[in-house]
Amino acid sequence: MTPHLTALGLTLMHAGWQALLAAALYRLCDLCLTRLSGPARYRLGLAAMAAIPVMTAATFVYEELRLAAPVSVGVAAPSFSLPAGGWLGWIDMAWAFGV
Repeated sequence: MTPHLTALGLTLMHAGWQALLAAALYRLCDLCLTRLSGPARYRLGLAAMAAIPVMTAATFVYEELRLAAPVSVGVAAPSFSLPAGGWLGWIDMAWAFGV
């Protein structure tokens, strides 16, 4: 799998929880700010919806830069990484089918 497809696959995996986060923050603001007018609530909803593609694009750029970074030899800090090999393609295909 090429680095570009890997970055795209990881971006699609992250897009789900990022959209859920944007929706949860919108709902929290909607519950806390009960005195907002209708147009203000509408603008808040539009801002939450606009944040989703912005976060997705930022994640894609981050993954592209992360995958393009040279691998250094030495002691590396432990980090969480998803296996980009076998399951990533299947997960992305299921995502695309769902969309």
